[in-house]
Order: sequence, then C-alpha cells, then structure tokens
Amino acid sequence: MNEIFDLKRFAKLFLYECSTYLPKLSKVLVTISCIIFAAWVTTIVFEFEFPIYFRIGLISTLFSVACMLAPFIVYGEMNNRKSGYFYAMLPASIPEKFISMSLVCLVVAPLVSYAAIHIADSLLYSLSLAEIGGFAGVKLYNPFEGEEGLFVLVLSYVAYIAIPMMFNTIFRKSKIIKTILVYMGFVFSLIMLVAWMFSTFSIDKIEIFLGWASEVSFALYFQLAVTIAAFCVTYHKIKTVNY
Repeated sequence: MNEIFDLKRFAKLFLYECSTYLPKLSKVLVTISCIIFAAWVTTIVFEFEFPIYFRIGLISTLFSVACMLAPFIVYGEMNNRKSGYFYAMLPASIPEKFISMSLVCLVVAPLVSYAAIHIADSLLYSLSLAEIGGFAGVKLYNPFEGEEGLFVLVLSYVAYIAIPMMFNTIFRKSKIIKTILVYMGFVFSLIMLVAWMFSTFSIDKIEIFLGWASEVSFALYFQLAVTIAAFCVTYHKIKTVNY
C-alpha cells in the first residue's frame, strides 16, 4: 500500500470525517437559521420592511461567519493535548489528512452551511404572508463579471478559509478569540503603516506607489502568497503535531 497517498484509504478517511465531524456544525447552523427567523419576526413585530437585498446581505454575512468558523468547529480538537490523540491515530498519511481537511473545510462544510441557511430562508419565504422579494437563493453573484472575476472570487474564498484552517492548527486553546485578535492586530498594523506613509511621503509618491501596486496586482499576489503560506503551515502543523 502506498504510504504517501492511497485512494481507498483516503476515501475512507474523507467519509469518516464527513460523518463524524460535520454534525458538530449542526448547533451553529441551527443558531444561524434562528437568526434569520429572528430578523423576520422582528420585521413583523415592528412592521419593518424585509426587502430581498437585506435578506441577501444577512444570508451572505451568516454564510461567511459559518465558513470562517467551520475549521474551528470541525477540527477544533485535532491538536488538543487531552483529546486530540484520536486525530493522530487515524489510519491515514499526512497528505491524505491535509487533503481531506481541505476538502471538508473548503467544499463540504460551506455546502452544508449554504444549504441549511437557504432552507431556512425558503421556509421563511413560504411562511410569509407578505411579499418579501422572492427567494434570496436565486439572487446569486455573477463570478464571470470582469476578466479576472472568477479567479479573484475563488482565490478570495480559498484564502478566507485557509487562514482559519492555519490558525486552528497553530492555537490549542481559545482559537477563535486568538484568531480574531490576530486579525485585529493585522488591521491595526495596516492602519499604522498607512498613517506612517502619509506622514513620511508626499501625496505624489503615494499616488505613484498605489498606481504601481494596482498595475502589478499587488493585492492579488499578496493574497495568493498568504494562501499558499497558510496551506504550507497547516500541512506542517498536521505533520508535526504532538500531544
């Protein structure tokens, strides 16, 4: 049997993780669905309008939150000193574990979350006696707008989940809180960098730099580099996790 990657062994691992870990998402998805119904009830009680653009924004936000939380919820105990040994004992190679984790976090968990949220929205629409703008699920963003629209969308989506995956393997306790603090630290550092640039350089030089960064798609390359780095760190932590 191939010690690096065996398709049958990988399939068993992937099915096992889907059947064992994904039910952990149920509480979060129930909570998110309740938020949708709570927003609907609030509009009825206070006689507010519940236009479809508001529902789309709410669903998009809740879906984003579910995707970001999925790695912490599904694989939160993989490096726990007391209960994480089961993950290390799974009969699979490191590449198989990494690919399975990536598929669960990037594909399966978001699909389950998307379905659950839109089922809640569909029930809301069916139960509503007032016109609320149709099913929010049919108002989809067109990823083919622009030459790089699809690639940018996919990269942003992958990066959005790859980074929580990485921090889930780095931190052992209070993972979500620590991750949020890291994000806040990054934003604060970015603000300080911008403030330093404006205080140090002239407006003309800043405009030249921004024009250069836009031409070379600096933000896109930076995001790609961060995504690759996040996957590399995740793979390394899976390989070297100790209890």
